[in-house]
Amino acid sequence: MTQEQSRRPPLRVQGTYLEEIDRILDGEEVISIVIGEADWLSEEATTGQVELNNLMTRMDGFIKYDGLPESVRKLLDYHFDDDFGLPDCNPITIWTETRIIFTREYDGSTWLHSLPRNPTDFKPRFV
Repeated sequence: MTQEQSRRPPLRVQGTYLEEIDRILDGEEVISIVIGEADWLSEEATTGQVELNNLMTRMDGFIKYDGLPESVRKLLDYHFDDDFGLPDCNPITIWTETRIIFTREYDGSTWLHSLPRNPTDFKPRFV
């Protein structure tokens, strides 16, 4: 994925969080993922979000997995809307062989962003 592709999408994302994760992964294999506890859940929170938060309450607010197991993919397959308001997802950090992908938030608007994992030539920009 190029730097241009990792920019915040110009149109609102409406789908599932897993679809957005898969979009930015662009076929890259996940080495590790850390999922954080959502600070708040909306009344429309899905079973996956509630299960993740219940699990994280018992795990000091975060949980780490090697790879992206199918059981975790199912938990991340919940409605995701990047509009302003409350953040609508769990914060994540994903390591691949070439990139680090992480959740960005501004005033409730939430999206995924990536940076090169190792030093490389690229044009930095504000995130």
